[in-house]
Amino acid sequence: LEVDGHHTVEDVGIVAGQAFARALGDKRGELSMVSELMGFYRKINEKEKGLESVSRGIKLIDELDLRGTVSAATVYLNAATTMKAFGKAEEALPLYEETENVYLAHLAPDDARFGGLYNNYALALTDVKRFDEAERMYKKALDVMQKIEHGEADAAITYVNMAHLYETWKEESEDLISACMDRARELLDT
Repeated sequence: LEVDGHHTVEDVGIVAGQAFARALGDKRGELSMVSELMGFYRKINEKEKGLESVSRGIKLIDELDLRGTVSAATVYLNAATTMKAFGKAEEALPLYEETENVYLAHLAPDDARFGGLYNNYALALTDVKRFDEAERMYKKALDVMQKIEHGEADAAITYVNMAHLYETWKEESEDLISACMDRARELLDT
């Protein structure tokens, strides 16, 4: 594992922040730190610590009575993505669903957060071989990303992910894969 000095300091700060928030009894602060730790542990491939952060984050959401809020949904999305990264895609699906329900209730339909949700949700659905649903989620992600300013890079990533979906799912998929990759290149060239 190679970690540069900047990221080491940043990561130590996140862990120290969580410990400080916990010591002060600041559960909201701790929830923010735990959510950051989920991403950090994904990045460094620390499965046990990543999944512990997921459990702690979900517990804090319940203790703080935050269910149904956008803040909680954002933590759920991070938790689901962490679970998916560590081979628990099936268990992550209810968290993606909960995130979608909260976002639908509280966010504008063209909010950029939907794009990230649908792209990550589709990746998990692909892992559990629910290919039709994954394709629908990718299309929903693209619909959002094409409406937001500077959404080209995220849309390109989604097209690459769709190419992987078609490679995994459909026989005789070369034309679909090529179309997705061509569209991704076009978006990156804009």
